[in-house]
Amino acid sequence: MLRVGLTGGIGSGKSTVAAIFETLGIPVSYADDEAKRLMNEDPALREAISREFGAEAYTGGVLNRKYLASQVFGDAAKLEQLNEVSLWIEQYRQFMERKFDSLESYLAKLQKDKKYAKKRK
Repeated sequence: MLRVGLTGGIGSGKSTVAAIFETLGIPVSYADDEAKRLMNEDPALREAISREFGAEAYTGGVLNRKYLASQVFGDAAKLEQLNEVSLWIEQYRQFMERKFDSLESYLAKLQKDKKYAKKRK
C-alpha cells in the first residue's frame, strides 16, 4: 500500500491536494485536527503542556493557541519542548496507526470491489 504524507510551507498547496484526494475518494487524515483534539481533550497531555508552559496555556478549559504560539514560535528551545512531550508523540503515533489501519482496510475493500466489478462485466 502506498502512504502519502503532504508536507510544505504555508500556501504550498497541501490543502488543495488533500481536497483533490478526497474528491477522488481517497481517505485523507488531517494530523493538525487530531493534534488540536488531543491537546484539548487528553488530560495527561493537557497536564504536560500546562506544566511546561504554565496555566496560561489553557483558558476556560480550552487550549490558548495564541498564547502557546507566542511562547514557542521564535524560541527553538521552547518549540522543541512542545514537540518532545513524550505523551504527545505517543498519542500522535497511535493516531497515525489507527488512521493507516483504517486506510488499509478501506483500500483492501476498494480493491476487492474493483475485482468483483471486473468479474461481473
